[in-house]
Amino acid sequence: LHKWGYTLATMNNKITSEALRSRQYRRAYEDICSSLVYGESVVKLTGIKDTGKSVISQLVCRHMEELNHHVIVIDNHPATPVDLQNEIIQQLSTNTKGSFQKVFDYYLQTLAAARHFLLIIVEDAHQLDEQTLASLHTLFEVRNSSEPLIKIVLVGQPELNDLLQKPRCKSLTQRVSRSFNLKCMDRAEVREFANNFIRERCGAS
Repeated sequence: LHKWGYTLATMNNKITSEALRSRQYRRAYEDICSSLVYGESVVKLTGIKDTGKSVISQLVCRHMEELNHHVIVIDNHPATPVDLQNEIIQQLSTNTKGSFQKVFDYYLQTLAAARHFLLIIVEDAHQLDEQTLASLHTLFEVRNSSEPLIKIVLVGQPELNDLLQKPRCKSLTQRVSRSFNLKCMDRAEVREFANNFIRERCGAS
């Protein structure tokens, strides 16, 4: 409960697909998915704590995997750009040896051949320091392609907006083509959400 608003997590922190009963969450989910599929490079999803950001990112992750795109989730708050690179390589689970650029480039080659892309979801992006967040931009410089091979979803609290305004993050910010801000559900939305949930679970018409 945030003042007069209710959060998705307050109702049930294990809710996933049920979140799509809410118009706000369904709209965010559908818009993010379509933005990624149709060429956007960086999408930003913000909201105060417990407004369901991670729920939406989980749903996006699931949908992209269903489309056979590759998804990795960065949720351990890497402290430096090198830590971030190491985390990415570890999650790629590739046997290729060499520098980050060599390994990452080879991986993107395989994606390009299969006409797939790599989606990197960065949870709690507002907790990254300026240098680490800004280093995400360098991922786009590894391989040039007519079709974007890397997509990024930045998930964080409103402080992320301030961080992206830092001079060092300018190149990354310029790639943010869509932004979504989740708000707490008001009483009417909670009532509608709960009624739909109960109706479906009870099999009512």
